[in-house]
Amino acid sequence: MSVQVPQPILDHAVINVADQLDSASARFRRLGFQLTERGHHSLGSSNHLAVFGENYLELLGYETGKGSQRADLWQSPLGLSGLVWKSSDAESEFQHLQRQDLDGDPPAAFHRPVTLPDGSVSEAHFRTVRIRPSLVSNGRSFFCQHLTPEAVWQP
Repeated sequence: MSVQVPQPILDHAVINVADQLDSASARFRRLGFQLTERGHHSLGSSNHLAVFGENYLELLGYETGKGSQRADLWQSPLGLSGLVWKSSDAESEFQHLQRQDLDGDPPAAFHRPVTLPDGSVSEAHFRTVRIRPSLVSNGRSFFCQHLTPEAVWQP
């Protein structure tokens, strides 16, 4: 029996900006990046994306008063803090990581509202599977299954 092995294709890179979302987004815009409006995850973090053809850059931080939510994220130094790999099936990725003794927590689901180019509001839904944190020093690496990719990859 053949076992499917995940292909490490970059989905997005995460830059931890912690409580500096405003200044970081302004800085990246001055550098020429076109960023999405600020998004707010159901888990408490907020972001701006610089979307490219097949992947994106995520400026991840928190707004005033929300630093205690997802406090684990803010332990990393500011800057590059995550490499995220594409997944079409978070459960399969988790099973593969278990077989390789690389697994962290089981798949987690979350979402964030998204305003589409036509002004309508939708939600971006995700399932993620993290590689065991003790195996990745100074950051995170995980697989991300986009359940609603059309809500993320906007012009």
